[in-house]
Amino acid sequence: MAQFRQNGELADFLGLVAANSFARSSFAAGFPLFGVQMYTKLGYPLASTTLGVIALVMTPFRESQYPSHSGSLD
Repeated sequence: MAQFRQNGELADFLGLVAANSFARSSFAAGFPLFGVQMYTKLGYPLASTTLGVIALVMTPFRESQYPSHSGSLD
């Protein structure tokens, strides 16, 4: 995200922040609907691992939508 601020692409940066916030808020709002059932059926270790894998898989998603530019910092 720092690359967007350095290149002055404010609209892209703000869109990135808004999309990230929306995705996090949507997951946080929906988690209580399935969280209890997931932990009951899978158990704590497997359910926690599942959430960790989902978080790990979603990490590069942001960068694939908005790849950094190869411009110089001068």
